[in-house]
Amino acid sequence: MSDNPYAAPQFPGDLPPTAGGIHGPPGGWNASEVIGLAWEIFKKHWAVLFGGVFLVSVIAGVPGYIASGVQAGAELQPGTSEYVLVQGVGNLLDGLLSVFFSIGQVRLFLQAARGRTPDFGVLFSGMDRFPAVFVAGLIAGILYIIGFVLLIVPMFILIYGLYFATWFVVDHQLGPVEALKKSWEVTNGHKLNLFLFSLLSILVGLAGCAACLVGIYAAQAVIGVASAIIFLRLTGEQVAAPTVWGGE
Repeated sequence: MSDNPYAAPQFPGDLPPTAGGIHGPPGGWNASEVIGLAWEIFKKHWAVLFGGVFLVSVIAGVPGYIASGVQAGAELQPGTSEYVLVQGVGNLLDGLLSVFFSIGQVRLFLQAARGRTPDFGVLFSGMDRFPAVFVAGLIAGILYIIGFVLLIVPMFILIYGLYFATWFVVDHQLGPVEALKKSWEVTNGHKLNLFLFSLLSILVGLAGCAACLVGIYAAQAVIGVASAIIFLRLTGEQVAAPTVWGGE
């Protein structure tokens, strides 16, 4: 831990800043293998991972619930300026909270993927990287729109090429532009695999929905941990098999 009181806080499971460096040669992976590994990790830490995803979904949606309550209580009519203003403020706050908690979730999933005990408290640790993650997301969103205008295929290439920008901002403490570049670099040759991973993730999500809807939070946690494993593999950080952690 740094003695500098003005330094950005460090959290359990974070690696020291790497200035975008790669820890070793990228490791291979496939969609079914990482999801299977993530499921084994989830079973060991299900309470924290499930609870974390569930809590974030509830808290991040609070502004929207309040906006709906205000609209109903004030009997605002859809389409009026007051209705649109309340809806807009609610959506904006929902989005900002989602960005904030996405940082904590990245840290939570990385802790689990690294074989450490995930710390529920890191869900609320997002302020230190919030500006960089917000800007990276804004730039990526603009690029996605450009890709969509150019045709659907370029948009999907951009989506998978920039998939890990937030992860680089959070875990490697890169700036927004550098994180986008690094994500594009490490996903080179892996975009098709990421596409297959997204398809399998949809199936996992549907299976979660079928489990009385509550399972969707478990599915999101498994997908999050699986994404963390892929990130670690692509940056050359090898992930131990869950059996190695059984004695922790």
